[in-house]
Amino acid sequence: MSSVSNTGWSRWDALMVMGLVCWAIGFWWHLVRPPSMWILDLAIIPFTAVVYVFAFVMSILAVVASRRLVVLLTVAPVIVVLTALVNPMWRVAPRTWFMVHRPLFDLALETDPGTDYYGNELPASLRFLTADGRVSNDNGNIFFAQWLGIPDDAGGYIYNPGQSPEGADLYGLFCQDPVDLGGGWWMCGLADNGF
Repeated sequence: MSSVSNTGWSRWDALMVMGLVCWAIGFWWHLVRPPSMWILDLAIIPFTAVVYVFAFVMSILAVVASRRLVVLLTVAPVIVVLTALVNPMWRVAPRTWFMVHRPLFDLALETDPGTDYYGNELPASLRFLTADGRVSNDNGNIFFAQWLGIPDDAGGYIYNPGQSPEGADLYGLFCQDPVDLGGGWWMCGLADNGF
């Protein structure tokens, strides 16, 4: 007999636990959003995507194979929702991603952006809201970068309740044709696909 059988675990239990551990690693990575590792991001970002997909598929296969319908109907939706909340879905649906996270962006406004060009760090629980975990200020335009170019340029969400951020410096890219998201929030340098 195998050691897995001796412990009372089936191989499906082991597969499900491995899947959930892999998913937890990917979730943690996106939640804490470590600073960009520049060229290593070319490998790290796809790797985390593979970890997520592999983990999800392993967990679902294990649950289906072990015929645990209750677990499938509870764990799978929780994993999907949590994954969607911390991952950069702005690439696919920037308006929707912002609307889902708007209360957190409003909370992030309490962070002093400081005077540094790239701003100050957000609190640890809010760092996943931006590409670099920071918030900056350009002449009253509070900027939350969703992507950063190398060596410069950026795009993201801007808070300016007084006026349009047209012409704001987004780390080298000047905001053109900002999209009004309501309540003083704007989107610039992101694809406005209607979602």
